[in-house]
Amino acid sequence: MAKVIAFSGGCHSGKTTTMNKVAAKLAELGHNVVVHSELMREITDMPIDELRKNANKYLEVQEKIISRKMEQEVLAINDKTDTIHLFDRAITDSLFYLENYVDKSQLDYTGITRLCNLDNIVKDHAYNMFVNGYSALLAFSPIEDIKESDSYRPNVLEHLMHYEHSCIRTLNIAFCAYRGNFIDLYNFILETDTNVSIDFVVQFIIDSKEYE
Repeated sequence: MAKVIAFSGGCHSGKTTTMNKVAAKLAELGHNVVVHSELMREITDMPIDELRKNANKYLEVQEKIISRKMEQEVLAINDKTDTIHLFDRAITDSLFYLENYVDKSQLDYTGITRLCNLDNIVKDHAYNMFVNGYSALLAFSPIEDIKESDSYRPNVLEHLMHYEHSCIRTLNIAFCAYRGNFIDLYNFILETDTNVSIDFVVQFIIDSKEYE
């Protein structure tokens, strides 16, 4: 049976870099690995600050990202092979960006309805993923030293990254509660950063429980 591993965290936390290193190490150890990249970079090439100024456009982009992400996750948890699926961002990350960065004051009635309907769908999907979908969740803290610019990161990243980490962490903990068995959480969620060794992260994933 497949394993579905989510790499969660705000902007500039080292998720993607760590995930790619983990994928390479798992492959080196003989595991079949599929990497599901962050979808924002595939959906749009607009700078994130510009995109968020247009609530309707940002909502449209989030609809595309979330629908594709949920489809990928459903396919992954129904995979009957021994593949390890690595996802750049958990569904809780998507929920945070949907609820926090869509400027509701710009939306008309139709836009608000679309937003609320999508929000409910994402929450239902998150519940299912945390209870019966994800084998493990790696939650990353932000990297303090910002050395490079990226149009997919906000200009005020040094202020937002701690806010994003705190909010996404709260969502992760909230949905973890649905698992019921708090002892199980020690084997399910790993709060980490880029200082943790790749070997340790790889072993945590290998030891995680397969979806049943």
